Amino acid sequence: MERRFGKNDIILLSAIVILTLGFLVGMTQLLHQGQRILITVDGEIYGSYLLSETQDIEIRKDGAVVNIVRIENGRAHMSMADCPDHLCQKQGEIEREGESIICLPNRVVAAVQGTDGENREMDAIAR
Repeated sequence: MERRFGKNDIILLSAIVILTLGFLVGMTQLLHQGQRILITVDGEIYGSYLLSETQDIEIRKDGAVVNIVRIENGRAHMSMADCPDHLCQKQGEIEREGESIICLPNRVVAAVQGTDGENREMDAIAR
């Protein structure tokens, strides 16, 4: 009688799966480390914030909060907007370099940038 999988085989296979998952989680964290979200209002820089820090960013125009960007778990989304269509809230989460959320009525743009602050996916002509 021939056994295909023994107790040691299952332990070895489990260890490989756990190590692989740990490696993938670690690489994901490294990719997000240092990435920033750059927020502009009316074409002017409002602020730059780390994606690794959980926070709510209140965007004010004329003293009133018009948008709130929520950063959590290395992702950002528009959690509140006072615009009539709320399309910016429906755009979902952003986390990768080059992704952005745009609120046209309030003229707010939130874009993910790499660790050096430059968007490497755009060339000089696209800028």
